[in-house]
Amino acid sequence: MPRSTTGRRARRILLLVLVCHVGLLLWLAADWHRARLLIFRVEEARTPAEADAPPERLAGLGYSQDRPEELAAFRPFASVALTSQDDLERLRILSDAIYLARIDRGPGQAMSGLQLTSLFAQMQSGRPGDCGSMSFLIAALARSLGYDTRQVIWFRPSGSRPHSGVEVYSPQYRTWVYYDANLNGYATDGSGQPLSLARLRELRRDGAPIRIRSNARLRAETEESFLGFLAAMPWHWYRLNNRLLDYEDDRRFGALNGWFGLLSRLPYPVDRLADTAFGTREARLVLAGTAGTGTVLGLRGLRWVVLYLVIVTAVSSVLIVMLALTARRARADFEEEDSGLPSSVRRSS
Repeated sequence: MPRSTTGRRARRILLLVLVCHVGLLLWLAADWHRARLLIFRVEEARTPAEADAPPERLAGLGYSQDRPEELAAFRPFASVALTSQDDLERLRILSDAIYLARIDRGPGQAMSGLQLTSLFAQMQSGRPGDCGSMSFLIAALARSLGYDTRQVIWFRPSGSRPHSGVEVYSPQYRTWVYYDANLNGYATDGSGQPLSLARLRELRRDGAPIRIRSNARLRAETEESFLGFLAAMPWHWYRLNNRLLDYEDDRRFGALNGWFGLLSRLPYPVDRLADTAFGTREARLVLAGTAGTGTVLGLRGLRWVVLYLVIVTAVSSVLIVMLALTARRARADFEEEDSGLPSSVRRSS
């Protein structure tokens, strides 16, 4: 078989391999929930108990948050909770205060944005909030009082339609307490011990008795709908970097904050990628086996597959270029050799 034919066939095979692997990479990157597992820093907890470790033990995994004095502007509003000595009642008071500030302004008037101070101002002006913005505010208010907090995101195996909540570490009960802003409440076990989200899922799975405690007058969903969402969204992750002020205009994009006006106009999620690249990198904690591509690949498997795809794509690209250059040199050598022959020989050949 002529060398040129062999070279063309090899290039076609490599091109097919390249197209297939690039296609798989694009498929993985096409879904934001899959892509950020690869872009953000993700730590895995082997057990729910490891995920529910006290804040000082989670610091080794990168758990961080704003200092209470940095949130001093929130303390006057939060100080109403100090009328109670019970940690759980304090959380209820803070959440009630957010609900009591709400004024029904019609569609399109809900809180928006990532900036904590802006959300706080919107809340005080009466704008209602969704689960994410209210959880953000509960975390900030509780942190201004000295509590350790972390954001919790529920999600389906497909990664779609997430739900946000907040966990506050209670020194009184020595546990993380999951507080759901939409429910305006929390859960306890049969003995009255407040539950983290991981512990709540465990007890529900085991059929153990639990009790939902919420304010029926001020809430966006009932106990029944809350438990329905709990079943529909079996997975969750925790935010490790809970420095809420990092999303302020004067902090976003880190060293490139001077370009804030331009970078802030980038569409979501491109702006978040810029934050991750130049500002505060997203970091999260997941339970082992609850992050990946649906039910097919876990987090570790997903990363190995992506590494394989990247390596094969790079090697295929290099080989295609090398084969193309080799073919080009061979053609040039042939033309040069052919040009040195008599015209009668070139015609006969």
